[in-house]
Amino acid sequence: GYAYLAGGNVYFDTSKLEKYYIFNEHKEEDLAVGVREGVEEDTNKRNKNDFVLWFTKSKFEDQALKWDSPWGVGYPGWHIECSAMSRTHLGKTIDLHCGGQDLIFPHHENEIAQSECANGCEFARYWMHNGFINVDNQKMSKSLGNCIYLSDEPEDIKKKIMSMYTDPNHLRVQDPGKVEGNPVFTYLDAFSRPEHFAEFLPEYQNLDELKAHYQRGGLGDVKVKKFLNSVMQAELEPIRTRRKEWEQRLPEVVEILKEGSAVAEKTAAATLADVRKSMKIDYFTDKPIKH
Repeated sequence: GYAYLAGGNVYFDTSKLEKYYIFNEHKEEDLAVGVREGVEEDTNKRNKNDFVLWFTKSKFEDQALKWDSPWGVGYPGWHIECSAMSRTHLGKTIDLHCGGQDLIFPHHENEIAQSECANGCEFARYWMHNGFINVDNQKMSKSLGNCIYLSDEPEDIKKKIMSMYTDPNHLRVQDPGKVEGNPVFTYLDAFSRPEHFAEFLPEYQNLDELKAHYQRGGLGDVKVKKFLNSVMQAELEPIRTRRKEWEQRLPEVVEILKEGSAVAEKTAAATLADVRKSMKIDYFTDKPIKH
């Protein structure tokens, strides 16, 4: 088989696979020991790139959901959750699997390994991985606080936009620039409209014209960033104004949230019932768990 029990946990034995790395080649000695900060090397593993299928022993004792199993009370490994949902709702083979490029290894590699060994067939026919928007040469993420928020003041938005990295090879105005993977143009793709050009950048009729000029050279980053700032300020100002108005009406906000929470609770209960019926398992019963 492809699994083994060690230290109370069930592991997938990657050495049993003819080919483990599907998307990239890695050397085992270069692999990180864990995917979370502060995770120490798991000495129960036979191989560094083996991964957990079922936990009964873990440093993360704050795990809220636990179930009984042949190996003891515990919970499934991160990768197992996705494989189980995919098979239950989409079948053994799916046409398209998407995700961020940071999930390629180890998550998607492990999904493929366990799903194909369990089902005996191809897991996904096509894969699509998206890149990141970079701000200050870092991935834009909520945890880093480098996103543009609805609550940001105008000066904060401008500062974030003007500090965005664009094309590192677009050093001079006359240099051709790339729009693919360029966060400024990613934002413009999402938010700019023809009326923005008429108001803030009338020498261009639309985004296609702006992109074409940037790609052939002769258009500087600062000018494009200033246009993006105008677009974002125009889009967010009405939202910001409404937000400040509601800040003066907090008791009403509390009542609205209470009503919304009640509706959400009913909807969640109905959804949970549908999932339980579809999965045909008793993960969500209220049976007491023996420790």
